[in-house]
Amino acid sequence: MAKKKEPIVLNKTELMPTNLGSMKQKESGIIITILILVVFVVGIFFLPQIMELLNPVNNAPIPYVPSTVEPENPNPGSDEDPSADLNQLYEVKEGLAIEVEGYTFNEFVVNSTPGTISFVLTNHTGSASYFQTHSYYIEYYSQSEELLGRTKLIVQNMDSSISQEYEISNVTKIGMVSKIAIKEIDENEYPAVNLRTNNDKIPYLECSNQTHVITYYFELNKNKYELKRFENRVMIANSSENYETILEQYTTLSDSMESIKGLEVSLTPIVSGFEFVLESDLGALSESNRKTYLKEPYYYLLNTDAKVISFEMQAQNYSCK
Repeated sequence: MAKKKEPIVLNKTELMPTNLGSMKQKESGIIITILILVVFVVGIFFLPQIMELLNPVNNAPIPYVPSTVEPENPNPGSDEDPSADLNQLYEVKEGLAIEVEGYTFNEFVVNSTPGTISFVLTNHTGSASYFQTHSYYIEYYSQSEELLGRTKLIVQNMDSSISQEYEISNVTKIGMVSKIAIKEIDENEYPAVNLRTNNDKIPYLECSNQTHVITYYFELNKNKYELKRFENRVMIANSSENYETILEQYTTLSDSMESIKGLEVSLTPIVSGFEFVLESDLGALSESNRKTYLKEPYYYLLNTDAKVISFEMQAQNYSCK
């Protein structure tokens, strides 16, 4: 017989809270907590002064250095402010004037035929020999700022004003020249040059224009090709303007170079005119004779780097290969 289940009886007695224990809080604990908060807030507020006291050296005031930068000119190529910016291109137009180290370049004229650029150079406050000790170039650009060529400035000692004209017939697309720049280019920026060798395995560079063919010979020294000697071959046609005067000048020059150690010279009549040939062993040429007879800008010093000659001669309207 199944056992009879007892009914579940709920105790309806009201629940009473049970006291497990008690915690006593001392009055001094509250005071300490308040003091800690006060110190923390004060420390944050005076933190900069505290750091300055702890590290006075690093927080010393920075001394004032007056700026040497001139206010930026919004239009550096304008006639109102012609000071040269070496990265600025100037539109060739009437009134253009460019100032470089106390000199003023103005009155620019580019002639497509026969291929020249002319300008007036005036020394106001510059050093008379400035352009002999610094390599400056005029660069030619199209309207779209394509570089078309450059000319090396050849300026002797000057204290006043001179008019200069340079042949620029080797400038590509000369009829498109619309902008110029005047730049100082350091020799370290000149590009390297590839030299040819003759039958004697001697490296050489040949530069020519309408009348001159100049061959420079080099020796390799510590990854640098150094100039040792040259040959300058000049051919003047008897149809040239002032031919008789030119012939007389070269005859006098040839006679004066006879018996000069380090120079070999010849002047030979030919059917169409005459040929002048000058060869020089620069190592055998004295410094005084070099200054006397080799004054032209296409004559270079002993041990001149081949890349310098190549870059500068091309900027003197020569083709070099």
